[in-house]
Amino acid sequence: MNHKRKTFLRRILSILFITIIPSITYAGWGTHAIDSVGDVGIFNSMAIDAVGYSHVAYYDSSNQDLKYASWTGTSWNIQTVDSLGDVGKYVSIAIDTTTNNSHISYYDTTNGNLKYANWTGASWNVQTIDSTGDVGKYSSIALDSNEYPHISYYDTTNGNLKYANWTGISWNIQTVDSYDDAGYNTCMAIDSNNNSHVIYCSYFGELRYAKRINNSWSTQLIDKEYFPTAIFDDQGSHIIYISSNAVRYPSMGIDKNNYLHVAYASCDFAGGYLKYANWNGVSWSTQTVSLGGGYHMRSISIDVDEDNNPYIIHAFGLAGGVDALRYVRWDGDSWSYAEIVSNVYIGDNSSLVIDNENNLRISCYDEVSKSLQYIDKTNNPVLSWTGELWYASGGVYPEEGISDSEYVYRVKYVDIDNDPPASGYPKLHIKKGGKEISSSPFTMAAVIDNDNTYDDGKLYTYTKKSSLITSDLPISYPPYYSFDETYTYSELLPAGNDYTYSFEAYDIWNASATGVGTDLNDFPDISADYIPIYPNSDYLFSYNDGMSIGIHAGTISKTTRIKIETLDYSAFPMVNSTEIKGSNVGIKIELEDGTTKLNKEITLTIPYMAGDIQGLNEVKLKLFYWDTSNSNWVLIPDSSVSTINNVVTAQVNHLTIFRIMEYTVSVSAIEDLSNYPNPFKAGNNSTKIRYTLKDNAYVKINIYDLNGNLVLQKEIPAGASGAMEGPNEVFWDGKNGIGKVVDIGAYICIVECNGEKLKTKIGVR
Repeated sequence: MNHKRKTFLRRILSILFITIIPSITYAGWGTHAIDSVGDVGIFNSMAIDAVGYSHVAYYDSSNQDLKYASWTGTSWNIQTVDSLGDVGKYVSIAIDTTTNNSHISYYDTTNGNLKYANWTGASWNVQTIDSTGDVGKYSSIALDSNEYPHISYYDTTNGNLKYANWTGISWNIQTVDSYDDAGYNTCMAIDSNNNSHVIYCSYFGELRYAKRINNSWSTQLIDKEYFPTAIFDDQGSHIIYISSNAVRYPSMGIDKNNYLHVAYASCDFAGGYLKYANWNGVSWSTQTVSLGGGYHMRSISIDVDEDNNPYIIHAFGLAGGVDALRYVRWDGDSWSYAEIVSNVYIGDNSSLVIDNENNLRISCYDEVSKSLQYIDKTNNPVLSWTGELWYASGGVYPEEGISDSEYVYRVKYVDIDNDPPASGYPKLHIKKGGKEISSSPFTMAAVIDNDNTYDDGKLYTYTKKSSLITSDLPISYPPYYSFDETYTYSELLPAGNDYTYSFEAYDIWNASATGVGTDLNDFPDISADYIPIYPNSDYLFSYNDGMSIGIHAGTISKTTRIKIETLDYSAFPMVNSTEIKGSNVGIKIELEDGTTKLNKEITLTIPYMAGDIQGLNEVKLKLFYWDTSNSNWVLIPDSSVSTINNVVTAQVNHLTIFRIMEYTVSVSAIEDLSNYPNPFKAGNNSTKIRYTLKDNAYVKINIYDLNGNLVLQKEIPAGASGAMEGPNEVFWDGKNGIGKVVDIGAYICIVECNGEKLKTKIGVR
């Protein structure tokens, strides 16, 4: 960190030693992208204004522009500062304390110049500061007490450290150090006496320091790491080669006592070390903070908190990529560290700033997404019970009810940083049998909209209820009906005691919420109950799990109530056929008045999950009904499966238990002869004669009275309706071969196919 005036209290021993660092764990790191449009942020620098808002200057690699982002309190305001040529590398930012205006130094790659931009309050003022040779790499900026900028930078042409400062009239430019190609990785700071301090590297692996007092510079060596390698020539003689950049990535902070604190990497051929140097007022002391162990240190930044303790962030990882971003902290007695993010690839430039409340803020480059990222050390929000009546130990009321009951969920969001929840949060998750119900998770609403305090808790609510939509409701309330009423019961919760719920939230920095509200909680327990229905109304019962029942006006003859109940596997009657295999899915529909036969067909849509049909062939799924009179399962021939929507659909004109089954046609030519309804009223209604064929085949149907007299004969050619492979239906309206309605009584129906015959008894009333 090179632009903040912070303090440091602890003096470190003036010896070089290796420190063993205990690991500590911190939660609450919030991460989000500042800018992800194009490849942005590989060079970045951050500062904080007097209000506490963050400002970041950075390089847009895609457009080769200098960009700038400032936090408004709710979002990032992003601007392009300079787009003339390839500009914006080696960027550094500082904020003045009187106007909160930004000052930025950066490198003009196109022209090889040092440039400077400052915000005037209305626009950006852009200047070229130095254009003598190739100058401006590794720039670092700081402001003095007059808010005048001072910039350190590298002169590539001459291999010098250079310095520019604004006098109030013009720029004063100086060469500070020309020793051993000096001026790499410069860091700039100004103390309370307006003295300038610069940390920088030489090409031959030295960490150097320059100090300016009354316009006079002095320089000294802080640390050096030479790693010689022997290279043999053709005559067998060897030349000692000194590896370059053995000390690299320095960063500097300054404390209230005007003492300097420097973090840097010392790199050899085996890996890297994180090192630390501090000025105690008399001399420099250095120490190794952490061993590399084959890891390469990079992306180092340091700052000092209000208690004068230094914090260091650095990326580290094996050769070929970074796998973690870590921060190291001196607590006054020892170093400790924590990983901020892992399994990431961070660029060479990160920037750390500590605000006045000792919160850490970081800008960095994500090499995978090619985006500028912001990381904030924040406290996690907490989701807890509200403490209201009915909500002292849970988040839903009532905990027991029926399908069309209202279930009100409530939770308290607390964030001691007073950070609001991220947009769309908190959310409510409702699961049945471990699976999210339809439309879950649900976005909750604030109980009090204009409550903007979160450190003492803000309440959120969501009501899960069925929706009754009525179209063309007549003026006269039931029992006086017209035939154009339509009732839609949507979002009904199927009966069951396997419901759970949980709440989820993030604050605006993406710190995830903790607390009892985030745990998986039981309830509500929902039991099936009767819902009123009226004879001259249309109904659609639509459930959150995808199940629906459609009922047309005229289906029932009188006002009654209907109960629709999902059944557990153990509640199904036993399967009594080798050609069918039962799933775990089924429903029971009944009317309160006991009616089972309907005037019209109703449409059933029953959903299933993969676990419900385990071991079954999905494409062979059909819907069966339980025939209570014969105690067996009967195929509904026109039922069909949608493997895309995972539902089975059928139309039925009776009420009983319905179950999804796998159905396999047997080897017999004809099977499963039945008819429904049975008995039926001849002339006014029809009965369906149902059977299943192994293949397309010629079918003959003969109906006899009990005296053996032929009443009706139907012959159906192979492949025609009623003579096709699989389930078939043929209607008999109760009339004989000459169109006369037959007498009330019993009749024998014989269906013949490929020499096989089946018979059943049909009742006419």
